[in-house]
Amino acid sequence: MAIRVTCITKDAAEPGYPHTGITTFGWIEDDTREQGIYTREEMYLWLVNGGHAYIWESQEKKVYLIAMQTETGIRYVRTTDDAQEEDDLLYLPICNTDHQKANVESLNNESITKA
Repeated sequence: MAIRVTCITKDAAEPGYPHTGITTFGWIEDDTREQGIYTREEMYLWLVNGGHAYIWESQEKKVYLIAMQTETGIRYVRTTDDAQEEDDLLYLPICNTDHQKANVESLNNESITKA
C-alpha cells in the first residue's frame, strides 16, 4: 500500500536539516482513498516498517520518501531525489481540513477523466 503526501505543516527546523521542521504530513491512500495525518515520527516509522509514501514532482514524476536521522538522532523524512537542490516536499501546501477535502475531490475527478 502506498500513500501520497499532499500537504505538510512546519515548525522551526534543526540547523542544516530543514526537513526536521516538518511536523505533520497529510496523505491519501492510493487504492482506498482513505486520508489522514501522520506526525513526523509516525511517517518515519511508517517508512522504516516497510510502508511507501511519495509526492508528485511536476505532476509527472513520483518521488518516494525515505526515513533519515541527523547526527544527533533526530528522525525525519525527505525525498529520494537528491539530484534536486530544493526538495519539493518542503514546498507542499500547508495542511488543513479544507485542503484535504479538495485533494480527495481532485483525485476522484482525475480517476474519472483517466478511465
